[in-house]
Amino acid sequence: MSQHDADDLQTRAAKTLAIADHLIRIASGVESDEWLSRYPTIRTALAEGRFVDAVRENWKLDNPKHRPKWVAPRDVKKRLDQALGTLAHDLGLPNIGRVEIRLDDFPATAEERGTIEQERLRLDQEQFERYSDPMEKDPRYAAAIAEVDKRVERELADDPLNGGLGFCHVVWSLKKQILRDTYGIDWKSLADRFPDTFFD
Repeated sequence: MSQHDADDLQTRAAKTLAIADHLIRIASGVESDEWLSRYPTIRTALAEGRFVDAVRENWKLDNPKHRPKWVAPRDVKKRLDQALGTLAHDLGLPNIGRVEIRLDDFPATAEERGTIEQERLRLDQEQFERYSDPMEKDPRYAAAIAEVDKRVERELADDPLNGGLGFCHVVWSLKKQILRDTYGIDWKSLADRFPDTFFD
């Protein structure tokens, strides 16, 4: 490795360390202890010039078996992954290729751009808006539908299929039946409205 390449590697490692520091700072008090215990290891390896160790520690986090639940904003974690991937490329390790390492436009807190959970809820709401029966949004039926949703949840809490593949159809069937028999409401499930789509 030439001196120029070594200098470039040090510069990229310093930027990667800055990203790791920022990620740890905004995640403190938000992420689980399991998560927080892993990223300082990456940070320490970067600070000590053990770049291969830093990359390998990050690889471990990509194993679903060991991955803690993520909370902090996705874009900061993605940028750290990209920076470590660039280091891996420069070190001749398996990698995703080189990308520009940017240190700008970071959220100041985990909440500034919304946590992963908030992002998931927003996407869920967008899907609800897109796919739900218009009746779900009609104030004339909202109270009855909300009450039936709670009843269905209670009645199916101990169902052996609860949480399993195809359980949504059990929920929809019961909801449809109660709304029809008790309230005279002809509610349509996703399966009813999108018969060519597979729902599990």
